Formats: sequence, C-alpha cells, structure tokens
Amino acid sequence: MSQINNPGQDTLGISNLGNTAGTSGVATGPSLQLLLAGGNNITLSQSLNGGSATISIVGGAGGGGSAAAISIGGNSTSGAGGYSNITSGTALLAGGNNITLSQNASAITISAANQTNQLINFYAVGNTASTSTSTQLDARTVSFDGAGIISVGMSAGSIIMSATTAAQTNQAIGLYAVGNTASTSTSTQLDARTISFNGAGNASVGFSAGSVIISDAGAAVSIGGNSTSAGAGYSNVSTGTVVLAGGNNITLSQNGSAITIVGGAGGGVDVQIGGNTSGTTALVSTGTLTLAGGNNITLSQNGNAITISEQDFIQSQMFWPADWNYCQMSLFANSNAQYSIIQVTTPLYVTFSRVDVPISFSGATINNTSSAYFVQSAMLVLYTLNGGTALSPIVGASRSDTLMWQSNTVSQLSSFTGGKLLSFPLASMITPGTYFLGCWISTSSGFTSGGGATTALNATVSMPVARGLFNPATANFANFGSLNTSSSNLPLGGLASVPSATNNTYNLNAVSMSGSAYGQAQFAAVFRNV
Repeated sequence: MSQINNPGQDTLGISNLGNTAGTSGVATGPSLQLLLAGGNNITLSQSLNGGSATISIVGGAGGGGSAAAISIGGNSTSGAGGYSNITSGTALLAGGNNITLSQNASAITISAANQTNQLINFYAVGNTASTSTSTQLDARTVSFDGAGIISVGMSAGSIIMSATTAAQTNQAIGLYAVGNTASTSTSTQLDARTISFNGAGNASVGFSAGSVIISDAGAAVSIGGNSTSAGAGYSNVSTGTVVLAGGNNITLSQNGSAITIVGGAGGGVDVQIGGNTSGTTALVSTGTLTLAGGNNITLSQNGNAITISEQDFIQSQMFWPADWNYCQMSLFANSNAQYSIIQVTTPLYVTFSRVDVPISFSGATINNTSSAYFVQSAMLVLYTLNGGTALSPIVGASRSDTLMWQSNTVSQLSSFTGGKLLSFPLASMITPGTYFLGCWISTSSGFTSGGGATTALNATVSMPVARGLFNPATANFANFGSLNTSSSNLPLGGLASVPSATNNTYNLNAVSMSGSAYGQAQFAAVFRNV
C-alpha cells in the first residue's frame, strides 16, 4: 500500500508484491478512503488515539494463515511416538534411504533411485527333479513352473502349489531267497503293489503291526525200527523240543547243529558166513567187516546200501543140439518148397556174429571132359515166439552158391565134397529162453558142356539130423488116458512153406509137426562169434 501526497490529489493502492489477493493497483483523487477488511483466518482490529488510529492484523492459530493438518501413512516409519497430525508449526520433509527431495518454489520433488537387477538365489532340496538343484535369478521377475501333477498359482500375494493324486503304476521289486531255501527259483521280480506270501510245509504266514510273521510249527518226529519207548508207546512229537538220549553203549555229542551218535567200544553185531562159501569161516565182532566180490560177483555201495550182483555169463558159441552124438547124417530129403523149423533153447546169454548149418556134399567124376555145375540157394531166420501163436523174426539172411568142376578132374571136385559149413551172417545176442530157427535149402545141377549124363555126377547134399533117440514118425508120447498122435508132446517144429522174405512173421498153424515132417525138419546149427 502506498500513499502519494500531491496538492489537492490523493493516491492510494496495493501492489502485487508478497502474499496478495484481489486486483492490485492505485486509486487517485481527492478525499480518498482506504478500507481494510480481514480475509480468511485474518482478524483486523483498530485502536483510536486522538488523531491517530492503530490497526492490528491477526492471523488464525498457527500464524501466517490457515494451517493444514498433515499426517503420514502407507509405507512409512516413525521415529517417535507413532504417526500424528501436524496442525501447527512447520512440516519438514526429509529424504530417507535412496530418496531424494528437491524444492522449486512451492514444488517439492521426491525421487527414488532407479531400480537395478536384484539377484536372488534359489535352492531345491528334498524331493528334487531336473538335473540342477540351484540357480540365481533376477528378483524383478521370477516364474514358477508346475511339473507333473503339480499346479502353481497366486492368491492374495501368496504362491500356491498343489498336487493331484497320482495314478499308481507297476512298481517292480526284486525278491531274493537266501539261506535255507525251497522251490527251484531263489529270485524273482514282482509288482510291489501286490505281494503274496505262501507258507509251505509246517510254515504259517500272517501279518501283525505292519510286519510279516512267518512261523514254523516244527516237524512231527516219531521213533520206529529198532527202538524202545519208556512211556506209553511211540508217539509223534509235533510241539516243544525233541530230546535225544543215549541208550546202552550209545554216546550222543553235539557240535552246533550236528549231532553225532557213537556206539560203545565192542559194540556191533557178530557176523558169520555160511552156505555156499569158501575160505575159513569166523565170527566178526570187532573192527570192520569187508565184503569182497568173488568170481562173476560185483559189489557196489551207495550210502549204507550194499548191492551184490552176479555178472551175466555170456557165451560166444553154442551148438544145437548141444550133444551131436545124438545126430546122424541123413540125406536132405526136403523139397525145394519146404522150410524146416526147429526149436532152440538156451539157459545162457549167447552173442554171435554168424550161424552155421553143417552139411555134407558129394559128387562124382566120369572119364570125359564135360563141365558140371551145382547150384545151392539157402535161407536161415531166427524167430521168437510171440503170443504163443506166431513166430516173429529177430534176424535172418539168405545166400546162393554155384559149384562148377570138370567131370574128369578129381582135384576140382575134392575141394567141394565132404563136410562143409553153410554160413549165414546172423548177428545178435539172445537172452536165456526158447527160440526157433528156420532153414531152407534148394539145389539144382547139370552140365554146361560135353553132353554127358547128369546122373553121372551123382551130386547130393546131406546134413546131420537129430534122430539118434527115436523116430518121431513111429514113436510119440501121449498122456495116460489120451490117444497117441504123431505129434504128442513133441517140441514145436516141423515143415512149412518157404517164406518170401527173411522178415516174414509165421503163424504156428501153418507149420506141419506130424509124423515124418517133424523128423525131416530137424537140423544142426552152430552159433558163434568170428
């Protein structure tokens, strides 16, 4: 406010300096008045003193104008007695950590430092996954990833991790049986979700308080054989403890799980041999009894069992009939279409590589230069009796021989005449028993040159026949009360038709065993190894 004194002219006004309001400027003129009015929170008062007046200007409480109530909140701290309003005085703003305050006139700027990469370390512990269990990330941006059955989310400033119930799969578990095992397999792999325990023998299986219980009831024990009982006879012991007690001359000792039973000195059984024996017999009451195998006797032992075996006697040659004194040479009178079958019995094992049929061949010479021939075909088969009605072949063979000589050359004929063996390559081994031998011989003769008479050669074949005791054609033996027939109680044998092959089976009904047929069928044979 200013006042300018000019004669007859007054000037009053307010400048726009300082804390002002309204329109600033000056008023000019005579008899001017200046009125002062109190504004908000301003009180004007006046005191007159004669020709002067005193004006007092008073502001509201706190001075300087209307004070605003100030308080702090939010992310703030207080160094005194908590937060409070500031209604008087001066409010000072102070920058805290990383906060910078700056003022320009009535503008106050609050600045914080630019945020940089704040690293944070993460560690996975316990039930972990992935190949890395630790890492370092920028704290400004951290992501959480749910794997498998894990889900991740946010709620009210918290991280929420939840897992669903996983479907259980086949969890294989290896099981091994050690120690006192049973069954053929001692290891296996099973599904761990379901495992069964099976009690075998005296073992029982159960469960209690999360444990598998395997209990053995024990084996039932009883005594027998050469034993005695002090109580009410023999009985099974299926529970409790079995106690072994040594009797007379018996000592029991134990070492761990091994129990040794020893007889007293001088014990044992007196042993003496008898019957078909050799050497000097005596009682054996002490020491060790030794058994030794004699001729053709074999001893073998398995634990406490001794086996005494007789060696099978195998002969490599057998004559049939056994005594050829009962045989006589006879002209082979069977026709070319007849097959002789005889019964052969052996009490021993016989092994052979060939069977010989003894024959005798004779011929003649004449005084010319003719050439003669003699053809001989033969078959021999060994049979076994099958079912009492049929002969089944074991082994058989056939052969054919042609003999030739000049009718006036005695030296050539002499190599053919006389006793000869008609050999057949029958190889086998027969056990003691009854068998049948079938033989067929077919002959023919003639001239190849010269035109001489065939009968001049006089070629014949003879063979030993078992006829020494009786003639079956006239002598046979029936039971009392029965009529004699030509085959009464004779061994099986006789004549039959010639088989087409050596492996043919013969029916006994096809064999003629009556009268002369039986006698003609008999022939001798030698079984031998060569």
